[in-house]
Amino acid sequence: MRFPMMLSAPRPSLSGKPSRLCLALLVGLTLVALGQRLGSSNFMLPHDRDPDSHLVTSQLAVFRDAPFFIQGDLFNRKGLFLSSIYPHLLGRVAHLVDQVVPHKLPDPNAALDVHLKSPAHDERLLRRVVAILSAAVVPGTFAMALHFVPPWWALFAAGLSTFSLLGLVLGSMARPHAPAAALVSLTLAAALYLRRENSTRAFALAGLACALAVGSLHNALAVVLAVLAAVLLRDAPARRFTDMRVLLPVGFFGLSLVAFWPFLILGSEMVDPHAVKPAAGALRIGHEQVLLSEFDGSGVRAVLATLRSFEPITALLAFAAAAVWTWRLVRRKHLKTEVKSAAVLASYALPYGAVIMAFNQTSQRFVLPLVPVLCCLAAWGLRELSLGRRIYRNATLALATCALVVPAVAGCRWAWLRSQPDSLTKVAQWFQANTERARTRIGLHCTFDLPLARTESGLFLADGQRRYDIYSHWGKYQQQLFRAVPKWPGERWSLFAVHGPKELKTLSSDAEREAYYDSWALEYIVMPTAGGAALHPALQGAHSFVASRADLVQRFPQRIDGAELLGSSGEDSSNFLRFALTTDCLGPAVELYRFRQHSGPTSFQGLEAKRPDK
Repeated sequence: MRFPMMLSAPRPSLSGKPSRLCLALLVGLTLVALGQRLGSSNFMLPHDRDPDSHLVTSQLAVFRDAPFFIQGDLFNRKGLFLSSIYPHLLGRVAHLVDQVVPHKLPDPNAALDVHLKSPAHDERLLRRVVAILSAAVVPGTFAMALHFVPPWWALFAAGLSTFSLLGLVLGSMARPHAPAAALVSLTLAAALYLRRENSTRAFALAGLACALAVGSLHNALAVVLAVLAAVLLRDAPARRFTDMRVLLPVGFFGLSLVAFWPFLILGSEMVDPHAVKPAAGALRIGHEQVLLSEFDGSGVRAVLATLRSFEPITALLAFAAAAVWTWRLVRRKHLKTEVKSAAVLASYALPYGAVIMAFNQTSQRFVLPLVPVLCCLAAWGLRELSLGRRIYRNATLALATCALVVPAVAGCRWAWLRSQPDSLTKVAQWFQANTERARTRIGLHCTFDLPLARTESGLFLADGQRRYDIYSHWGKYQQQLFRAVPKWPGERWSLFAVHGPKELKTLSSDAEREAYYDSWALEYIVMPTAGGAALHPALQGAHSFVASRADLVQRFPQRIDGAELLGSSGEDSSNFLRFALTTDCLGPAVELYRFRQHSGPTSFQGLEAKRPDK
């Protein structure tokens, strides 16, 4: 597919197609983006998981047991409906890969390192699929930019997209937002191609790209507006409304809904007679609903905070370029880009941006689809600046270098840290080097787990029932493994989950906290730092009590920047760019304490009897 360099009457400097060197560098940038994402696919597995990743792994579980969406019994159809928070493209692609390279369960008597790889297979698979799909944003941005700037400036836009910190963070997680953003960029490029080319191939490409984008995530529906604008603005006035080729994108769109949105066909009443009916003034998609009252304009702060934290340089360049372009349009000065092509991009970016800025539940991931558009704007603005006097050309070189180098260094460092031991793995390594395994009683905050094997008392209650306070893949896997191989030959550690929701509600005084910790007879405890504990008043009280009764042994990471939240990759930092350049490890900010004196019962039965929730 050949994307034209310029959609208006081009000046000589804009004519021609990308050189082989330019295309080779584009391939190199794409491989860099792919390598950054794939290199950290094992991060914090299996003792932690990405946010919302279970919504896609649940799709995988259903797909393994159910025929394609409309067949099968009621249970399978209900399972497909209940996995409908996200459309099914990512789950379907991962399922196909899983069938080609099936996962084999390890020998129950295998070593710990072998078992650590098994429970997180689905999440690791999804991360790798997301990495591959999301890397397509680099050629997608390049193809978009080619409609407004010469090839080398389009390569600069692709470079900005390659080193986008927001794209890197979400492209490393088992979530569909980064693949959706990449498919949206390809759809926008195909829509621009359709507006210029007006061929059957252009219709088919735009329809196919749009169908894949819509099948990946709900918010990708907005890209339909760009395809519609391309159809209306294309250079074919005589057949603009009667061209039967319009049925190609319409057909692809319909197939996408059938294949990847089955919950629209099944309906909540069909699969779940007890489904909650939509509230008044609510928009329902699957079993999710959005209240119209939530669109109160407060999402502006979240959008601006995200751009300031992840994409400060690109956002500033893009906003400046947009201001210049708008000023020229209002003053009716000569524009070096075609207004119709810009209108195609604006038909997507402006409505989508307005919606997420109005929505009071907007978060960082909602901003990602706009990043390729910002990269194109930034490239256009710098290119215009380079056409001026020498001082402007020097300023262009400095700004372009800064815009690429700063996020590239931060992104490469963050990707390298993701391939290193996380904070909880470092805690586990410290215990392995400094304590006796089964004899050392260790308490873990309920949301934490360590890549160590637990003893029987850490997995089951005294009556043999599974402990309710184990949430991680790794902990649940161990419960199954211990039943299958009770005499597993590897090392086991006395790890216990403390600070569960029930306990935190009952610990309101130091006397109650002292009795609670004495009942566990803990020697060490791993808990969030003071900043993380401050998010929960009851946990803050527990942290203060532990800090007064125990000695701080280690803190990971050792340098903590800004708000200490419970996120694992620094995405909650108020300044992610600075965080990526300064932190010494990733993972939740944790502290390891050793109690100065620990007393209480020494038998498991005695501990269970004294537990406050027993």
